[in-house]
Amino acid sequence: MNCSDSIQNINTFISVNKWLIILLLIPTVAFAQESDHFEKKNSILKKSVPNTKSTELGIFGGASYYNGDLNPASQFNPALTHWALGIVLRRNLSSRWSLRLNGMYGTVNGDDALSNSVSQQSRGISFQSKIYELSGQAEFNFFPYCVANDIIYFSPYLFLGVGAFRYNPTTTIDGGGQELAALNAEGVGYSKVSAVLPIGFGIKAKFSNRFLFGIEWSQRKTWTDYIDDVSTTYVSSGRQRGNSKVNDYYSFAGVTLTIRLGSKLNSCWHPNNN
Repeated sequence: MNCSDSIQNINTFISVNKWLIILLLIPTVAFAQESDHFEKKNSILKKSVPNTKSTELGIFGGASYYNGDLNPASQFNPALTHWALGIVLRRNLSSRWSLRLNGMYGTVNGDDALSNSVSQQSRGISFQSKIYELSGQAEFNFFPYCVANDIIYFSPYLFLGVGAFRYNPTTTIDGGGQELAALNAEGVGYSKVSAVLPIGFGIKAKFSNRFLFGIEWSQRKTWTDYIDDVSTTYVSSGRQRGNSKVNDYYSFAGVTLTIRLGSKLNSCWHPNNN
C-alpha cells in the first residue's frame, strides 16, 4: 500500500465518522429540547423522590464489524458484518445516570479482495477473528428516565466506558485455519489482549415496569493495530504492508433486552405530593 492510498484511507475514515457524529448531534439537539418540556411537566405534576435506583439484567443481540487496514471506512458492509451476542448488567443510579457491565462476543473480518483500491487488491490479505470483550460504561440519559415513571417511557442516551478484549486473527491456507501471529509477517510479536474504549449512543425504552429494551450503536477504540495482523512492513522485503499510525477499531450495533431485578419497585415520583 503506497502513501497516497494510506492518506486517502485515513481521510475516508474520518469523513465517514464525521457524518456519524453529525447524525448523532441532530437528534441530540432535538431530544434536549424535548427534555426541557418533560422537566417542566415533572415540576408541575410531581415531586422528585431521591430513591430511583434499580438493577437490570439482560442480553444484547446484534452485529459486529471492524475498521482497519483491510477495511478503512466501510460501515455495515454485509460481507464484513457478523452476528454478535452479549450479557448486560445495568445499575440505574438516578433518572439521568447508569452504570453498566458488558460481556460481549462477536466476529470481525477483512478482505483486500473486497476493496476498490488497486494496491489493497494486489496486497491480497484476508483475516477473521473472534472478539471476546469485558467492559464497563457510564450512561447519560437525555430525559429523566426511570423504570417506575409512567410519563416518560423512553430516552436517548450516550455512553462511554473502558474495558479489555481478546482477539486472534486467522486466515485460510490450503483449506485449513492458520493463526496469523505465528507467521510473523512483520517480524513483530504482539499481545492478543488489548484495552478498549467503548463510545456510542442509543435509545432505551420499556415494555412495562419490569421489561425494558434498547437500540444502540457503539464504536470500540482499541490500543492495538493488529486485530487484522497488518500494521507496518514485511520483515522479508521491507515493503509497506499497513498503516501503523491508526489503530484498529471494531463496532457493535444491536438491541438490548433486560428485566428489572427485585420485587420492590422504587418510585421516581409521587403524583399526589404537591
